[in-house]
Amino acid sequence: MPLLPLVPNILEGSAFLVPPTHERQTTLFSCQFCGFDAAGWQVPFQDPETGKAGSSCVLCSLVLRLDRPRIDEELALIWLPEMSQAAVNAVARSLHGLFFAHGEAPSPALRPHGETARMRAAWFFWQSLLQRQAIAKERFGSDRPSDIGQVLASVAPLIFNRRSKLLSGLRLLPLGHVYQGGQDHYPRLLASYLKTQKQAGQGIRGTVETVPSAS
Repeated sequence: MPLLPLVPNILEGSAFLVPPTHERQTTLFSCQFCGFDAAGWQVPFQDPETGKAGSSCVLCSLVLRLDRPRIDEELALIWLPEMSQAAVNAVARSLHGLFFAHGEAPSPALRPHGETARMRAAWFFWQSLLQRQAIAKERFGSDRPSDIGQVLASVAPLIFNRRSKLLSGLRLLPLGHVYQGGQDHYPRLLASYLKTQKQAGQGIRGTVETVPSAS
C-alpha cells in the first residue's frame, strides 16, 4: 500500500476517535505516512477529506495536530528541504531510540557521557538538525510549530489546500516528547518498542540504521 504524503495539518480531535482494531493483518498496524510498524504506537484516525479510516504513528500524528496544547515542546520547526517529513520522523525516532537505549533522554540537552563513536555521530547529527531551526526562523519568521498551526487555522480553504507547496522545505522535527493528560508518554513508548526489538533479536542496532558513523 503506497504511503500517504505527510503534510502539516490541524485535524480536529474527533478525527482521532476511530475505535482501534487489534487484528494484526489490517493496515491499522502500520503508519500510513512513514510505514513504521510497532505495537502501541498506532494512532487511529479518520481522514476528514476522504472519510477513510487509517492509522499513523505517534510522531506522524503530531504533524497532523499542530493545534495540540504543548506542540512547541513536541516538535521544532526546521528548514530541511533535502528530506521528506516522513524521513525526518524516521531519523528522529532512530536517534531517540539510540540515546534512550544508552540511558539518556530521547533528546538529551547535554552531550552524552561515556559516548561511543556511534553515540558521538548521533549527537552531532542531532545537533545539526536542531540548528536548522535558525534557518526556518529566518525564512518563515518563526521556529514554532504552533505558529504554523495558527496560520493554517486562519487561511482560506484555497490557500490551506496549497499548504504542501507553500510550506515546501519546512519540516517538523520530533523533540522526544508526546504529552497526554499532563504526562510525557514518549519514554514509555520507546522502552516498549526497544524491548520488542530485543525480543525479536534485532536489538538497538535495528533502530539506528539511519545514524551515520563517525569519521
